[in-house]
Amino acid sequence: MDRTEQRADYIRKIRAAQLLDAVFLLFYYNEWTRKWGPPSERPPALDLSEVLPALSQPAYEHALALVKRMWKDATAVGLALFKYPRAKRTFEEELIAFKMGNPGFNEEAYELAMHAAFVALR
Repeated sequence: MDRTEQRADYIRKIRAAQLLDAVFLLFYYNEWTRKWGPPSERPPALDLSEVLPALSQPAYEHALALVKRMWKDATAVGLALFKYPRAKRTFEEELIAFKMGNPGFNEEAYELAMHAAFVALR
């Protein structure tokens, strides 16, 4: 899949998703997916008005705060997976705490956030 097709695929997925998952996918695309590869080949970031024009700014900002917290919390799962000395619990315990502490997302969002954390911690 080329970068243009990938971008179009994200737009479709975002528009079809529930609120938290849609905002997560928007964040994930802009902050993670599109940044891989040479800067000259990066597609433009997705804009809220382009993909979710009916979403109010306050609703977006609230959902984005939850997305950013979940993104940050995925780091603890990665620390536990790789058994870093800073890990406070086992991987299984962190995984449970991660999902319980960040309710309302689908499994794909949890998996993508954890994958990004795992890559960042390697």
